[in-house]
Amino acid sequence: MRRNSTDCSQARAFVFLTKVKTISVSETYQTGQIFSKSNPANLIKAKAYWNLPLFAKFFLAHYVPVDFARHHSDAQSESVTVGSSLMMALTKRGRNVKSPQPSAERIANNKNMKAVVFSEQGGTEVLRWTDVPKPILDATDVLVKVEACAVNYLDIHARRNRPEIAEKLRRGDTPHILGSDIAGVVVEVGGSVRVHQDRHRDREDSPTAGDRVVLAPCIPCKACNDCHRGAENLCATQRLIGFQTNGGYAEYVKAPAQNAIRMPDALSFVNAAALPIAYLTAWHMLMTRAQLRPGEDILILGAGGSVGSAGLQIAKLAGARIFATASTAQKCERARELGADVIIQYTERDFSEVVLEETAGRGVDVVLEHIGAATWGQSIASLAKNGRLVSCGVTTGNLGEIDIRKMYQKELTLMGSALGTIAELRAIIHLAGQGKLEPIIDSVLPMPRASEAHTLLENRQNFGKVCL
Repeated sequence: MRRNSTDCSQARAFVFLTKVKTISVSETYQTGQIFSKSNPANLIKAKAYWNLPLFAKFFLAHYVPVDFARHHSDAQSESVTVGSSLMMALTKRGRNVKSPQPSAERIANNKNMKAVVFSEQGGTEVLRWTDVPKPILDATDVLVKVEACAVNYLDIHARRNRPEIAEKLRRGDTPHILGSDIAGVVVEVGGSVRVHQDRHRDREDSPTAGDRVVLAPCIPCKACNDCHRGAENLCATQRLIGFQTNGGYAEYVKAPAQNAIRMPDALSFVNAAALPIAYLTAWHMLMTRAQLRPGEDILILGAGGSVGSAGLQIAKLAGARIFATASTAQKCERARELGADVIIQYTERDFSEVVLEETAGRGVDVVLEHIGAATWGQSIASLAKNGRLVSCGVTTGNLGEIDIRKMYQKELTLMGSALGTIAELRAIIHLAGQGKLEPIIDSVLPMPRASEAHTLLENRQNFGKVCL
């Protein structure tokens, strides 16, 4: 069917003009804002108007209703965008166009929010619960009302002494807001996200206001070779929410729309917030890197920690026999309840000796290593011939020794693992929604008590995730 040329002009004008950013009338001449609420029928003589394509000027002259102000529902608004004007015009003429999402100011009648922040590195005393400005969205962002945010050891290292954070504070980018594991509700979407939604109404991967979402923690560049081949976790310029950007220890957080993953209705916000860092890390280590198979033996270090407890669940789901280490008798018992077959209290015995005893000297097929220097030698000694060690962390130091002769004689494989991909996180969230993965939650604290949450992790008093 042939399209009417006027319809084509309307469509092109709509796409072009919906990108114009809402701004106050006083800034009209600098930004090219065209309509003001007080006088919507008149085109303001703004620079941007005269640069518009002819078809866009034609559309403004013929299709934007002069009585727009009468139909604009927000009596407090000082200005409207050309995009929202055109959206209403098209809707009045029978087009099926989605209404613009409400702004953060309309949702929460002020420009500030509460957050846990720090302006200098140090102990838990540097964390403050205070008022800070709400995030300002870019065109491709979403604004999420935080319902739950899990605490990670990286938060503690960032607060204490990570040089990346020190540099951020030195250059005046302060205060900093921690928090990479975030679940909440989308309350606003950027302009480009709305245009994408209007072009692809049949797609489900574009978040809209009201969606319950989990945020993928890493923001990749989307331009490098690693990103193009679907390995965005290896992107050299990626940023981590809550580390290179402000995070979820707050009432609101902004993130790229591509990072917002819809949650199953059966998944709670607290359980969802426990998934991104710990479960994504453990999944990528065991299923993608080590390729754990049913019937294999696996040694999981620190089963009481977030990555360890996540790895225990994933290994059980994969059908492996599980050797688990923990620091106390209580944590050993919890690991047994979660399905560990052999429990080792590593503060009492060399865990590699126990592994060799229980396997008649053979060793295990896979070691999940995230401790570092303190356990490196025992971890290597625990491996069977053709064994695979996969490492994701160095909490006790990043230098370890290895007997090279034993490595090649036993044909061992040592591999690193860096978080995981958004595709993997989607699979994990799906499994959690089905109840096949159930995050282990140690405790849930109100957001202002973030310092207590940090203390729990620092003293290794937790088994599983601590959430705010």
